[in-house]
Amino acid sequence: MPNIDEVLAEEKGLIAERREALATCTCAGLEEGHFAIALSGGGIRSATLSLGFVEVLNHWRVLEQADYLSSVSGGGYFASYVHAKLRATDGKCERFDNLMQGASHMRAHRRYLAPGNGWRRAVKRLRLFTAFLVSLAMNWVWIAAVLAVVVFGARSVRLTFDGLLEGFGPLHSLRDKLLIGTAVASGVVLAYHLLAHPLRKRVPWSSDWLNLVESVLVGVWLALVTASLIAPVEDASHGHLAVAVAALLVIGFFVNPNVLGMHRFYRDRLADAYLGAASPSERGVRMAELVESVRRGAPYPLINTCLNLRENSAARAQTSDYYLFSPLFCGSRQSAYVRTDERLYAHLPLSAAMASSGAAVHTGMGVRTTGPQAFLMTLLNLRLGQWVYNPACLRPTVPGNWWPRYHLSELFASAGTSSERVNISDGGHIENLAVFELLQRRCKLILALDAGADPNYQFSDLRNLVQRAREQLGLKIVFRQDPESAIRPSPSLGYSRVPFVIADVMPLEQSPLVGYTGILVYVKSSIVPHDVFTPVGGAPGSYQYKTTHPKFPHEPTTDQFFAEDQWDAYRELGRHLAGMVLGVDASNLAGPRRLEPVESLGATLDRLHNIDDAEAYIRRDDPARFRPAAALGDRE
Repeated sequence: MPNIDEVLAEEKGLIAERREALATCTCAGLEEGHFAIALSGGGIRSATLSLGFVEVLNHWRVLEQADYLSSVSGGGYFASYVHAKLRATDGKCERFDNLMQGASHMRAHRRYLAPGNGWRRAVKRLRLFTAFLVSLAMNWVWIAAVLAVVVFGARSVRLTFDGLLEGFGPLHSLRDKLLIGTAVASGVVLAYHLLAHPLRKRVPWSSDWLNLVESVLVGVWLALVTASLIAPVEDASHGHLAVAVAALLVIGFFVNPNVLGMHRFYRDRLADAYLGAASPSERGVRMAELVESVRRGAPYPLINTCLNLRENSAARAQTSDYYLFSPLFCGSRQSAYVRTDERLYAHLPLSAAMASSGAAVHTGMGVRTTGPQAFLMTLLNLRLGQWVYNPACLRPTVPGNWWPRYHLSELFASAGTSSERVNISDGGHIENLAVFELLQRRCKLILALDAGADPNYQFSDLRNLVQRAREQLGLKIVFRQDPESAIRPSPSLGYSRVPFVIADVMPLEQSPLVGYTGILVYVKSSIVPHDVFTPVGGAPGSYQYKTTHPKFPHEPTTDQFFAEDQWDAYRELGRHLAGMVLGVDASNLAGPRRLEPVESLGATLDRLHNIDDAEAYIRRDDPARFRPAAALGDRE
């Protein structure tokens, strides 16, 4: 299995090919080090903000300079559209000219779970409701099957107790004895699944031996079930029950554990709304197929999800890990990595990665996972995440892939890395800014959009990133302006002074990333008042929307059914934010993309590198706006 160093080395080689393909439109100032864009989580709100934000970056030819496009959750909706759209078109820099053609399609699908108007909208809402009810009913069927085993066990215990008292006299038929054996065998099989496999980390048992023993146990159980079905019995109702239970449990060997959750429905709706906006043929594009797109000039995709780890007491010290989907490799440090074009991952669709990254409602929620929450959400079938093949164990056997095993793992919050599948959910459950993986890749300049819901401006996602960077990567992130005092809205006005701040990234002593320094441009979803700054990228629609919707731009993520004016306001705000970062007028993007000499872009990005006071920069009275371009990394 490849390790993280091999993963990063191969990515670097592919990015070198990408830069060579874009040699005619590479700007000055970015020859050394990687430039990356990160789009945060936040559902449809984040996706729409990201659209406006990237629209301006693309218009001023910044997007094509990005080596990486990292995304998580809602930001991944739009990022997946970018990947699919760039793959669907040919050429080099010209490929970016028509990137935003799908905006009208995304606007029409702003209620992506049930899009449309009039009767179509009613029909699709009925489809959503019906899909949930059917999956819920099927979920309870499995719970009923487990309860049936318990009932069998209780009856068998009674029969066994009576038999001990009466010496198994004539009151006990052959069927009763077979039922006793079936219940015991069922208990052994269930105990084996719940105990033997999780212990594989503590006891050096071979998975092959575990599967062999499992096969023998299941064979005995099936033989007892079959014998009990054909044995003479006066009351046939027990036979019917046994047939139902046997059928359900046997089917569990051959059914994908993701079938009855809501993951597939969610995935298909996102594919319709975003991948379908790129091209109808791109709805089923695979992750591995994006390699050629990167080789021709597209940014390298990083789709971030969360690996849930709750299987034993030792794992509780780390209840989650970063699980990555990318064109070259998938996996995490805890589960190992696997090449995306090999074995079972070769068929992984982009839509599945996008939906997993946005699976905010799930039984496993990273560090926020609790036993009662997981139990309740499993009963209610609130599962948008999925079970993917464990990169460390890509040869699943029929017994090892028994579905009820995974169902019980979710029910009792015991998912881990010892089985043939691992459980993944929303990347925001571990890091909602999509920046951590970019730091691990030593990116020199990171432009990060934070579109998460933060109505009180507590900066919890930013605090989480700073803490994880320090503890797990040995990096400190030092802001040149305090984000809270600079961005948090004034209580009297309700507006922010600035929407972004600059931070220096540098290693601590004994950091594994020794020698790495970088710049983080942190952009927060916020509104700057028109009467304070001359509008650089005026967004009057956003301001008009806020007068009637005071929670804007931090309306709750639970709202996934956007109205037209709501969608337009977030898109315009995204444009406005990008305009202020680049120091350009983003109010009118009509016509072809800007064609200024590419050196001007390099100068703009280098000036961002030298900003000390974002407020002065926006006011246009900061000398950094006019300072000669300097190579990245020159700052002391």
